[in-house]
Amino acid sequence: MALKFQALLFSFFVGIQVALGVVLLNNLEDFPHEANDYDFVIVGGGLAGSVVATRLGENPTSRILVIEAGPEEIFETRVPGLWPTLAQTRVDWNFTTTPQQGLNGRTVEYPRAKMLGGCSSHNGMVYTRGSSDDWDRYARMAGNTGLTWKNILPVMFKVSLSKTSTGKIGANIHLANTRDFYQTEHLTKPVPSGHLDPTVHGKSGKVSVAAPFSNIAFNNMLLQASAELKEEFPFLLDMNAGRAIGIGWVQSTVDNGERSSAVTGYLNETSNNVHALLNTLATRVFPVNQTGLEFRGVEVAANAQGPRRQIIAKKEVIVSGGAINTPQVLLNSGIGSSEELKKFGILTLVNNPSVGKNFSDQTSTPVAFAARTQSTDFDQQAALKQWNESRTGPLSRSLLTNHITWVRLPANSPPFQSGFIDPTGGPNSPHIEMIWTSLNTISSSTADPASTPQVSSGGSITLASSDPFDQPLIDFGMFIEPMDIAIAREGIRSARRLYSAPGVKDSVLGTTSPAANVTSDEELDAYIRNVTSPLGHVLGTAAMSPRNASWGVVDPDFRVKGTKGLRIVDASVIKLEIDSFSGYRIYPSKGTLFVRSDSKVFRFASSKNASLFRQRKNPRKIAWTQVYRRMHKKGITEEVAKKRSRRTVKHQRGIVGADLNLIASKRNEIPAVRLQQRMATITKAKNEKKEKEAKKTSSKPSRPAQPSGPKVSKQQMKGGKGGR
Repeated sequence: MALKFQALLFSFFVGIQVALGVVLLNNLEDFPHEANDYDFVIVGGGLAGSVVATRLGENPTSRILVIEAGPEEIFETRVPGLWPTLAQTRVDWNFTTTPQQGLNGRTVEYPRAKMLGGCSSHNGMVYTRGSSDDWDRYARMAGNTGLTWKNILPVMFKVSLSKTSTGKIGANIHLANTRDFYQTEHLTKPVPSGHLDPTVHGKSGKVSVAAPFSNIAFNNMLLQASAELKEEFPFLLDMNAGRAIGIGWVQSTVDNGERSSAVTGYLNETSNNVHALLNTLATRVFPVNQTGLEFRGVEVAANAQGPRRQIIAKKEVIVSGGAINTPQVLLNSGIGSSEELKKFGILTLVNNPSVGKNFSDQTSTPVAFAARTQSTDFDQQAALKQWNESRTGPLSRSLLTNHITWVRLPANSPPFQSGFIDPTGGPNSPHIEMIWTSLNTISSSTADPASTPQVSSGGSITLASSDPFDQPLIDFGMFIEPMDIAIAREGIRSARRLYSAPGVKDSVLGTTSPAANVTSDEELDAYIRNVTSPLGHVLGTAAMSPRNASWGVVDPDFRVKGTKGLRIVDASVIKLEIDSFSGYRIYPSKGTLFVRSDSKVFRFASSKNASLFRQRKNPRKIAWTQVYRRMHKKGITEEVAKKRSRRTVKHQRGIVGADLNLIASKRNEIPAVRLQQRMATITKAKNEKKEKEAKKTSSKPSRPAQPSGPKVSKQQMKGGKGGR
């Protein structure tokens, strides 16, 4: 009945499309003037925005609007092998950087997704989470314990759905020889089919993660090199288990030969209370009141010459534009450095110099070598036909090789001997990443981009003008810090050592780029500056910081500092590089928990409470939420209290409602300390009681003196014998 009502309610929309769930409005003309009654407005329909919208849409009484500058997904986004063709198209922002001092003054074309689903519909589909050390370091810096590896891993389980069998993905699987190799040389337990460890992946997530495998000669080469060079290149069963160091299998967000994205996993499964306004740019956000800076308004336009429309959210505006577009929206809204805004005549509403700063990306330096084995030419038409018919073949995989390599430099490596400080989060974090791929899909020449997951250099995103349709100034500041180029240099040398391993060198003619005679630091540095480009994993321009910190743009609740009703949920809030591909760092379940908590309905103490609440749909059960209980100082709900003894309830009072640090400290107390604290508390209570009684006695008026005489008892007064 509710679905029928929704269909009738929005039947007057012109040109709308209803997918499995989300309602698509193709342009601003399809958006009705009288539809300004959305509870949440999300600026940006990328990966983060799609997930936030879907999670908020789980409340059937809420209406959510997603504003996306680009169109919906196109055919090329569905085919994994066609992802390189998406750059410089209508689904790409087609950014160009400013001249980079660290790249010899070169400008670099910088593709970024401009479509529904964002980078999850546009990228190379490689799935990596990062190391546990990097997540823990980020949580400490952001002042948000919910972002530690221990706390973020369950969220990742809810996002990803592991495919332990590759099924239709790619070519047939041949595991017999490799399983024997793993068991005898590296592992003590069998390798699961699918080439990943299912124990570190979810079983009910919305985004499919698989390890597509193709039986090529290059497999044995790398596996043999891993056995011969165990110290530098150990075998890695699953790169997403918290320690990404070694040679392991590539994991991709591919499901039965098709891309698995935020659109296929989230928006297509949401309710019709989520609407997406496409091909429309959010030019700025603005406050809806004269005081208080409550930024619940969004200004939109179809193009620079078109009229501006204003949309007001009832509850909140959530900016999810990404690390480049998010700071541009903030700056155009008067949130940023007052000195910078003054240059363009923009009124400063919130003076925050951190907006747009700390811009960071990983570097990619190509290292190519020539293989002895020649392969047949790639027939794209035949491959496309095969994909259309069965979702198999070369185009069913994002990469044509199966491996990825992570390297951690030893403490005695040249960069650290020169006095540089380790930029990683700890011993579980790599310094170098190698992605194996074939050039032009012909395996006679193979490229190994040696990238640096951790960078020390940083740049900025600034305005080029006050026109929101003008591209911002994108400055990576690449190789400004000498540490970064020193690690990139070691990445090339590490790749050369891998090529020189006994199991590889017989199949390799030699490196072609850089040339074999390029060996000195100066020669390698010159090569790096001439060919390196950003990898496309940007972050940091609206960094999260502790609540009372003088730097940063958002607090641990993702709220923009100095404002009300405005949050940011995307990669821009991540200040530090995490050795992963950013597309999968920001499936933002943590962010949506905070957003939903403000509605005072959907932040439950446990999944059981949430399930019971949704099944009964009883407003009186609002007391089952953490927000209500905290407001009314309730330790546990009344219904649960009836089922527990008074002793149990009293025992829980000490920690219910406390912060995580207090709970952890109480759990870690040794018995002697706990007994000492208990006795001190008891003694204090007794002393306070004695003082209270003494004070009461001293304040009581003294009784008047009684006349002297024989004492007569009540019994004597009644005529009894009594007395002596």
